Amino acid sequence: MVEEACQHQQSDDVVIHVEDRLLLQRHLRGDERAFDLLLERLGRPVWALICRSGVRGPNREDVYQEVFVKVHRAADTFQPDRPLRPWVFAIAINTVRNFHRNKQVRQLLHLGDVPERAGRGPSSQQVLEANESASWLDERIDALPDAQREVLLLCSVEGLPMKEASALLDLPVNTIKTHLRRARLTLAADLQRRQRAEDREAGA
Repeated sequence: MVEEACQHQQSDDVVIHVEDRLLLQRHLRGDERAFDLLLERLGRPVWALICRSGVRGPNREDVYQEVFVKVHRAADTFQPDRPLRPWVFAIAINTVRNFHRNKQVRQLLHLGDVPERAGRGPSSQQVLEANESASWLDERIDALPDAQREVLLLCSVEGLPMKEASALLDLPVNTIKTHLRRARLTLAADLQRRQRAEDREAGA
């Protein structure tokens, strides 16, 4: 009986995932109910991701709305033979990252409005180096294979437990671990090459 119940549950999960993939197609065809269903199924986990990622107060609602505006605008680019949930969460992760990046830029721009105090705040050179490092890291993360990048962003950047990432991406936990390990090894190797190049330049 337990085995039959498990098989029945797995069958239901497959049906749900197939239905999820068709929601955007139905939305594009003018089905007004389709996008509401998408919000019902993915709205709560997207909201949880936003809350876990350090977005505070009223900004959460703004980021949440921006995510689903982007989903709506990009609906015609979604390939229905792929799972919908990872695609939506990739949009959510990128939206959160853009929010934090823009917030940092705004904070840096406001530094000029504050009177300088000895020993307070980063120097202009430190700010430049931090921005260069952040841009380099963004580029290396973007260069990772899609699966590795999504797992890295969820588990390492957003701090989601592997079990939650497994559920969100519809992947086994062991696969999540493998993708995360490979992504970290790739970034570590990239960082070593970057440091060696900087050392050579400094010694030239």
